[in-house]
Amino acid sequence: MKEDVDAAGRDAVSQLLLEKALHLAAKHDPTAEAALQDFLREHASHPRAVEAHLALAELCLLDIPVRAKAASLALDVAKAIPELADGWKEKIDYTRVWLHEAAEDFPALTTSGLQYLETWRMSQRRDQVRMKVAQAYYRMDDFTNAGIQFEELVEEQTESPYAEVAQFYAGKAAMAMLTPAGMEKAISLWEEVVNRNGSLGREAQRQQALAKRRQGNEVDALLVVNSLLTSKPAPAGDELFSLLIEKGELSMLLARKDPKHLDHAKEVFTYITQDTTATRAWRGQAGYLLAQCQLQAGRSAEALEACNDVVESCLNPTISRTLTPQEYVWLYRAGFAALEVLKGRHEWEAAARLADRLASAGGDRSESAKLEGTRIRLEHFIWDK
Repeated sequence: MKEDVDAAGRDAVSQLLLEKALHLAAKHDPTAEAALQDFLREHASHPRAVEAHLALAELCLLDIPVRAKAASLALDVAKAIPELADGWKEKIDYTRVWLHEAAEDFPALTTSGLQYLETWRMSQRRDQVRMKVAQAYYRMDDFTNAGIQFEELVEEQTESPYAEVAQFYAGKAAMAMLTPAGMEKAISLWEEVVNRNGSLGREAQRQQALAKRRQGNEVDALLVVNSLLTSKPAPAGDELFSLLIEKGELSMLLARKDPKHLDHAKEVFTYITQDTTATRAWRGQAGYLLAQCQLQAGRSAEALEACNDVVESCLNPTISRTLTPQEYVWLYRAGFAALEVLKGRHEWEAAARLADRLASAGGDRSESAKLEGTRIRLEHFIWDK
């Protein structure tokens, strides 16, 4: 009887030690790992040792950087425990998938993930694992297998919280294959996303417009963009200006066959340049595209004015901050476009001065602007007074 009482007491103590260690691990306490290791050192064959090994593995995965080797070792020891219940085996296999994701070992992730899906057919975590496998294929640019996994998730668990995202990215994977069949499939998949009336519906429509544009079907693409612009709730901020830019560019493309669309494009781009709620980057992009419209219409003076507006906006001396990367993009695109117009009009001194201003702006293309200014001066005998 005394031996039974002693054994029960020892078991109670070990249970308390484990519960304390698991509690510390759940709080990410710095002492948790040592507490778990102490428990395993003293109670290696305890019936709940698997919990300690799993907690150790998870702590390693939460470290920055991830301690993948230590986590893998903890999982290996846990999996080797005799007569382990299937529930624990499944959790170990799931944690191993998580391990490969955290370590960004995408080939290993796809291998372990597919093995998990084959072994644990009734698991409630199948959609999570299949999503991780699909994403790993996508990040490896294996768009065929990525698409297969995204679509299988939707077919197998259409009501999964991952289903809408999976269907959306199945379209992205199909689009990334850069084939006519892939584009058609992408448009079809995104239509299914739209029909779900979920959070990705608008972005799916936007992707449809881009795909139709890539197909050369600007008319249908413009219909989709106009539908988004008039949708409820009304687009605002970056979404609004992105759609307006897309509408203007599509109108420019349509103007190659019907010049009336060029006026529509100019109206859109002019509207953005004058909208004070638009960021300087959006106004810069619209100004550059407005200049392209004017050039397409054969109006070089108006094109030059539009380009100069962008340059002046970006190089305004009242701006105390450094330009953003996007602002630099449109500054230099507009600036170099203006240089081409000035050179076409043989206004060499003005071109040289503009090149100097662009060179002084900093950014990736400042050296190119400096070289262009030097070349213009040398070729046309322009000397500083």
